[in-house]
Amino acid sequence: MSVLIYLEHENNSLKKSTLEAISYAYAMNGGKDIFGVCPGNTDSSLATVAGKHGLSKMYKATNVNSFNAESHSAMVSEAAAKCAAKTIVIPASFSGKGIAPRVAIKLKAGYVDSVVALPDTSNGFTVRTGAYSGKAFADVSLLSETKVLSVAANVFSAKENAVNCEVEEFSIADSALNNRVLIKESIKAEGKISLRSRISGFGRQRNERSRKLGHD
Repeated sequence: MSVLIYLEHENNSLKKSTLEAISYAYAMNGGKDIFGVCPGNTDSSLATVAGKHGLSKMYKATNVNSFNAESHSAMVSEAAAKCAAKTIVIPASFSGKGIAPRVAIKLKAGYVDSVVALPDTSNGFTVRTGAYSGKAFADVSLLSETKVLSVAANVFSAKENAVNCEVEEFSIADSALNNRVLIKESIKAEGKISLRSRISGFGRQRNERSRKLGHD
């Protein structure tokens, strides 16, 4: 049984949550058949780093670049078909949470969000997830043949399990690229952001509008 990981990266560097997801999949599957998929706008250094953590093969979708939930979910789904993956592991990041449910729908898979432990396969397939803002846990049994797991950050350490990572390029269906929403750039805000002036301005506009309508 192969496992596929969604390889999320930023500035051509794999995110910490992605390395944790690779290590999670490696431990879950005994180090065998660990595959990953990422957009094509990356260089070979990603495969080198991913291989150090146990990834045996990386699929690169050459016609997928900027983030879009629909195209990225199609990319993951088509890569899962290529490697016959029955378990898909996706970091529980903002982007990951946007595509994981879509992947589950496309693959008719069971889906668990914010997984915090390796699955218990002694009697089926049961995973533990956080509940009530992390104040409690719930054990969820998945009965579907294909499973999508969104792994919570900082609960499974990234470990080095060096293997040779092969790279294979592919293209997803053109129909998955025709979407309305496209994120071309993300900018991180620094320092404190004050909303007081915006709220005050909104209040003044509302009062002025009320006076024009004849309200007190």
